[in-house]
Amino acid sequence: MSESDLYLRYVLGEVPIYELHLRRERHIRCNPAVAQYIVDPAFDPVTCPGPFGKAELDAEFVRAEEQRITRAWRRLQVIPTLGLSLEQYPLEAP
Repeated sequence: MSESDLYLRYVLGEVPIYELHLRRERHIRCNPAVAQYIVDPAFDPVTCPGPFGKAELDAEFVRAEEQRITRAWRRLQVIPTLGLSLEQYPLEAP
């Protein structure tokens, strides 16, 4: 689960719980448009080429996405140790 793009998006609140079993699973790195925003020493950087690459986007938007997605990725890493129910996985608003 700690490398799941689907569960990362669930933790972010982008996928509702009732759709988890309907959506396709993939590795986080297989979604470079999202993975590029994970900024953590434990995660090797990902580059997203083209117009959706963060090098092409507004710096303030990139900063906000890096904070939001890195926060969710870090939560995803510790969820297995927290003893939470599935409903408790998503982040609360900062």
